[in-house]
Amino acid sequence: MHGTAGSLDVAVPATARAGQAFSVAVTARNSDGTIATGYTGTVHFTSSDTATGVVLPPDSTLTSGQGTFSATLVKAGTQTITAADSANALSTTVSVAISAASATKLVLASSASPVAGTSFGFTIKAQDQFGNTDLAYAGTVHFTSTDTATGVALPADTMLSNGQATLAATLVRAGAQTITGRDTVSATITGTLSVNVRAAAATKLVLSSGATPTAGATFSFSVTAQDQFGNTDTGYAGTVHFTSSDTSAGVVLPADSTLTNGQRTLSATLIKAGAQTITGRDTVTATITGTLSVTVRAGAAASLTLDAPGSAKAGQAFTVSVTLKDQYGNVATGYRGTVHFATSDPLPTVVLPADYTFTAADAGTHTFTQGVTLWTIPSQTVSATDTVNASLTQFKWVNVNLL
Repeated sequence: MHGTAGSLDVAVPATARAGQAFSVAVTARNSDGTIATGYTGTVHFTSSDTATGVVLPPDSTLTSGQGTFSATLVKAGTQTITAADSANALSTTVSVAISAASATKLVLASSASPVAGTSFGFTIKAQDQFGNTDLAYAGTVHFTSTDTATGVALPADTMLSNGQATLAATLVRAGAQTITGRDTVSATITGTLSVNVRAAAATKLVLSSGATPTAGATFSFSVTAQDQFGNTDTGYAGTVHFTSSDTSAGVVLPADSTLTNGQRTLSATLIKAGAQTITGRDTVTATITGTLSVTVRAGAAASLTLDAPGSAKAGQAFTVSVTLKDQYGNVATGYRGTVHFATSDPLPTVVLPADYTFTAADAGTHTFTQGVTLWTIPSQTVSATDTVNASLTQFKWVNVNLL
């Protein structure tokens, strides 16, 4: 019997699967090849596989020069196990081919920074729980995306080759998006690719406003440079020129403007009441354009207009109308004041409309049909005046003729 040995023999299977235990047999031998049954050394085990999940035998002694132990490796490929007795300068290394376990997940990856509407490539691998590619994976993968916009193109259901494939996709909505692959049979075998989609080059301008502008009052609107898919082109570096359907004196439009990160808030002043537009157009590329449509409200009433005939027959009723306008000549559709009528005709038989309060239905104009009757020749005045704001007033001369 010997207390030491001349060498250590280590035997392992030629192949093993990741995560599955296999046997490691160690035999201490004398220099003549016989088993060193009296060997009393301690054997320490190491491996080229240092990944999390590796299990190696603890430091161990042999029994009558022999011992069988269990080891688990996890990294696919050729790995080694070394049994060593440093005290006796003994060390032996053997190799074992580790194959991947069955796939438990899909790993999608891409180095691309995709542009909306442009195809980009990505890879997909079927991997086991340890990150090894399962070369034997035979499943079919179906793809979905958070981007469900029109124009998105995803790969058709795909079988992988040796557990992997290179595919292509097209996304259209800018910002954070994902593509998910999922085994069509085992839904738990899945994986997701996260990408940040960049907008394509701007093809249009979008002008918008939440305001209902009043004639002569400044209001705000926004301008956004967008690609064909409606994404904001944050890299847009053009200059925008503005025009309007309202060419009245007093209209104020923004000066030629650049945008910041593809957008900007500006202000304008329009004058003419009713439907109006403001159009922005790139000063170099005229097709990059957009229009804001607004309905301009008239301002507060600044004048009163009384319409009456130039002549009338004594004792015969005639029609008059009253119109309120703002300072720009727009009919003051929001006027809700009360109008009082008066005349220079002193006869008690004169007929005038009663005080009248304008309503929304009047939209700034009211007609008093057959509302006035004068009697005294040769001419008299008829006036209409706001009962609160005396500056809103007008009178008209009417020639009164005999019947």
